[in-house]
Amino acid sequence: MTTNELRNYIVNTAITYLGTAEGSKKHLDIVNTYNAIKPLPVNYKLKTTDSWCAAFVSAMAAKCKLLDIIPAECSCPRQITLWQKLGRWKEDDAYKPSAGDIIYYDWDDNGSGDNKGVADHVGIVVSVDGNSIKAIEGNKADTVAYRTISVNGKNIRGYGLPDYASKAKEEEEKMAFKDIKNSIYKNAIEKFAKLGIVKGYEDGTFRPDENITRGQMVEILDRYDKYKEGK
Repeated sequence: MTTNELRNYIVNTAITYLGTAEGSKKHLDIVNTYNAIKPLPVNYKLKTTDSWCAAFVSAMAAKCKLLDIIPAECSCPRQITLWQKLGRWKEDDAYKPSAGDIIYYDWDDNGSGDNKGVADHVGIVVSVDGNSIKAIEGNKADTVAYRTISVNGKNIRGYGLPDYASKAKEEEEKMAFKDIKNSIYKNAIEKFAKLGIVKGYEDGTFRPDENITRGQMVEILDRYDKYKEGK
C-alpha cells in the first residue's frame, strides 16, 4: 500500500465501527482485539466498563497491522509518552493534520498558549477541510462517533504522527523482493524444463509448484547428472 492508502485503511476500518455503543457486540470486539495485543501494554487487560478511546485507536491499529507505527495503549498519557519515545509526537495545537494522524484532547485547557495539560481523550483524524478537522473516536458519549473541531482548537493537546511513509516503503521493498524471487524461480523452471532436467506428469501437465517425492527428486538429480556429463 502507498502512504495515502495506509492512512485511508485505518480511517476506513475505524468507520466500520461508527455508531458502536458501549456494551454492544462490536464494542466487545474492540475490547477483545485490544486484549489480544502481544505483549499487552502494562500487562493490563481492558474491561468492558473501562474508558476505551485509546484502546479503540490501538485496536484499529491492530486490525490494520500497524502496531509497529502506532503504539498500543489504553491510556492517553501513556500513549503520548510512547509517541515521544518514537520521536513522532507533534506538540503543536496549530498543526494541520492529515487523515490517519492521531489527535489528542485536553478538556480542561483554558485556551491560553499551547495546551500542555493531561490528555483526556483521543481519536483518529478522518479528514481536514480548510480549518475544520473531522475525527472518529471511540468512547465519545459511550459510542464510536465523529467529532468536528477547528485547527488550533483550544482543547487540542497534540498529535501522534504514524510513520506511514516508512511502512509503505517497507511493503514496497517486500514486494520488490518477492518479484525478484518469482522471476528467478520462473527463469530457473523454464531453463531446466528446456534442458529436460525437470519434466511434467504423464498426463501432460507440468505443475511446478507441487511437492515432489524422494523418487522424483532422485530422477531429477539423475537427469541433471546426465546433462552435466553430456556438456
